[in-house]
Amino acid sequence: IAVSVLAVLAMSVALFGSLYPVPPAPYSLLPYLYTGLLLAGFAYSAVRSARSEPLREKMQGDLGVTPNQID
Repeated sequence: IAVSVLAVLAMSVALFGSLYPVPPAPYSLLPYLYTGLLLAGFAYSAVRSARSEPLREKMQGDLGVTPNQID
């Protein structure tokens, strides 16, 4: 847990450093572009796994999750 907390803090410092002070254009757009692409990837993954039962089962198997753990 301590390592996870330290990792989140380190990533937060890096994120804050890229947003403040506001860098000159076009670098000021990069954090928002990255966030948008990250959210688009998550949305694509969610839609794809929702539409495909075999893909969802394979993903659950790769993660070591049983269907009973999800409900």
